[in-house]
Amino acid sequence: MKKSSVWLAGILLSAVLVASCGEETTGFIKNTFGEYISAMELKYMIDYNEPYRLIDLRPASSYESGHIATAKNISYLKPSNLMYMINQPYLLILYSNEDIIQKNIYMSLRKSGATNVVMLAGGIYSWSYGLATD
Repeated sequence: MKKSSVWLAGILLSAVLVASCGEETTGFIKNTFGEYISAMELKYMIDYNEPYRLIDLRPASSYESGHIATAKNISYLKPSNLMYMINQPYLLILYSNEDIIQKNIYMSLRKSGATNVVMLAGGIYSWSYGLATD
């Protein structure tokens, strides 16, 4: 039993290494994959002026009481307002205070063909770098 687990882990690791080989890419967007980005990765993008658009999906009253400094508030009730941002040369990052809200918008955009969209893992609750109230 133990040998088969080690063998399976070796095969999976080999598959990951083979999949990661190939065309070398540069830039943060090209190296980001999956549906989530961490708060630390977002902080890096903000600090180093990486190309991104940060969308706060919470109601305006929540946004006004505190949001991530570079975020733009677009109500989660209007996902069509985000369509002009899909497949642009920047990473579209969604966050909310409810995971289901950001997942629904994420899935709607992905179904519409968006390839440049991710969610902030943990939403606003994962952000520990201070909030703006402008």
